[in-house]
Amino acid sequence: MPVLVAEDNPDNTELLQVALDELGYRAEFVEDGEQVLQATGQDECSAIVMDMQMPVMDGLAASRAIRESESTSHRIPIIALTANAMDGDREKCLTGDYTSKPFTVEQLSAVLGRWIRP
Repeated sequence: MPVLVAEDNPDNTELLQVALDELGYRAEFVEDGEQVLQATGQDECSAIVMDMQMPVMDGLAASRAIRESESTSHRIPIIALTANAMDGDREKCLTGDYTSKPFTVEQLSAVLGRWIRP
């Protein structure tokens, strides 16, 4: 199952694609929270890497919608990707984990490795 990546910035998308390829993950990319909801409704994914600040629907609203629609027995790991990583952000994002921008391949590997395997 692929990792679903929600990122609206083309430069960050390219960096994430290179990093995920290097780490052995298959990825599907979308540009906003509404597209995340559409993608999770159609296909299964092993995790979501979610930018918190996107147009149309931000990552926080998309994370809330996903959590409200999930059963408690099966929860998709949502990894917040944010430039504003402050104490308490993980809880605000309703996610299992987060990494800050800019990120390194090693940081991305560590956070994904806590939830899934390539």
